[in-house]
Amino acid sequence: MYFTKLGIGSPKKDYYVQVDTGSDLMWVNCIECSRCPKKSDIGMDLTLYDPKGSHTSELISCDQDFCSSTFDGPVSGCKAEIPCPYSITYGDGSSTTGYYVRDYLT
Repeated sequence: MYFTKLGIGSPKKDYYVQVDTGSDLMWVNCIECSRCPKKSDIGMDLTLYDPKGSHTSELISCDQDFCSSTFDGPVSGCKAEIPCPYSITYGDGSSTTGYYVRDYLT
């Protein structure tokens, strides 16, 4: 398993992400998550992302082109204020769900 450190947001905060060569998505746990771990399986402290703490964060809503392109069409029941959801199940049975946010990456 490989990890890398990324800077996300303005002002930048450091986050560790798992490098997954079999996926086109990297994600970090959000501060709103009530059951997310504070440490990785190998003991690394994990920073929780706070979209409100970044001046450059932008919630991707389900009516935006980016969202409909990830679903190959419109999202069922979409309204402009609903975040664009994602859900992935990996080969080992683990999974992640959440919503898309656009922000600066360094």
